[in-house]
Amino acid sequence: MKALQKKSKAASLAEVFKRALALYEMVIDHTKAGGKIVFESKDGEREVLKLL
Repeated sequence: MKALQKKSKAASLAEVFKRALALYEMVIDHTKAGGKIVFESKDGEREVLKLL
């Protein structure tokens, strides 16, 4: 968690957790509405995120 705090430049571990939950909620809402989450690399390769 400390490494993620440093990478994200979050002020606290609570902020890291709050951001993670906000992102998770966005993903759940988007996929429940029928959307997909897609990662795209610099070279244009795409990968659909599969939730467990």
